[in-house]
Amino acid sequence: MQPPGVIIAATIGSVAGAFILYGVGRLPSRERLMAFFDTKPMRLLGFKGDDISSAIVWFGRTGQVTVLICRCIPVVRSLISIPAGTTKMNVAAFALYTFV
Repeated sequence: MQPPGVIIAATIGSVAGAFILYGVGRLPSRERLMAFFDTKPMRLLGFKGDDISSAIVWFGRTGQVTVLICRCIPVVRSLISIPAGTTKMNVAAFALYTFV
């Protein structure tokens, strides 16, 4: 395969994977996430249900910039799709920042 074909295929695969993780983030409700993080194992790891509310509020204010910046950081570039889905970030904006 020629380099342009490889670049196009990699871009399509990356965007498709980001949308799958975005969908995973949309599945649980805020209440369900808070209940999960209030379980004993999560509390032992230092999490609290209130952390979810704080994170969702923060991501709601800075989500678009956060997605754009985190796309440049290995590992985080995939995981940032989950909070974007959880906060129900605008799909068009998510697609734009993911593609860029």
